[in-house]
Amino acid sequence: MMFDEKRGQSTIFIIAGIVIVIAAVLVVFFMRENVQIGERITTAQIEPIKEYVEGCVKDELKENLENRREFGGRDIPDFAARKLQPDYPDYNVLNVPSNNLPSLLAIEREISIKIKSNLENVCTLERFRDNFNVEKKGDIGVRVNISDKLIEVDVSYPIVIEKANFKTEVKDFNVIYENKFGKIYGVVRDILNGFDAGTNEPISSYCFGSPDLICNVVENSGGLMFVQVGEVDKFPKPSGNRFVTGDAREVFTFVIAKP
Repeated sequence: MMFDEKRGQSTIFIIAGIVIVIAAVLVVFFMRENVQIGERITTAQIEPIKEYVEGCVKDELKENLENRREFGGRDIPDFAARKLQPDYPDYNVLNVPSNNLPSLLAIEREISIKIKSNLENVCTLERFRDNFNVEKKGDIGVRVNISDKLIEVDVSYPIVIEKANFKTEVKDFNVIYENKFGKIYGVVRDILNGFDAGTNEPISSYCFGSPDLICNVVENSGGLMFVQVGEVDKFPKPSGNRFVTGDAREVFTFVIAKP
């Protein structure tokens, strides 16, 4: 009886030991950075290339959004741009001779083109060629989707990475950027549509349903109305003055010409 008990205990210890060894092997496998992919090129070697490409995409996206906030949805002061005061920069007038706010689809398409051009001409892969033979194998495709609170960029960028007799390929890159550009754009569109329809609603009323946003008339003179729409925390705190001006790179800025 005692022999059987000892044999049973030994079996339990053996099984427990095997389980511990297997668990240790699995932990080492999944925790180590240099997991092989493709043909003996590791994830640790690929990751800097992936981070670099996605970083370039995000930088270009942010720069383009800043331009479009400053110039009323356009990327330059290109249409009926006017100064409200001699010391003011040019701002786009969005309702002369008609509604000049570009569609969201057009903005997505234009940003896609900018990102693609930046990847092709600025963010080259030259810096990685000291360690690898890195080549682009095919066309770059970019898709931008702007929603109320997120902007997602999907990039198809086939890159073949070779070292000695080993090679692998990376192709798909993704950037998700939290930003309320889409929501603010919708409010601006409603303001312009209301103004074109001849409604007399005050500009501030268009933000009543969105407590996180401010619709602000900064200047209203000389037949021009200088309007900014943006997140509350992007505007400075009022200091007794009626009008509060936000940074045009941070808040959606445009001019309405009054009839």
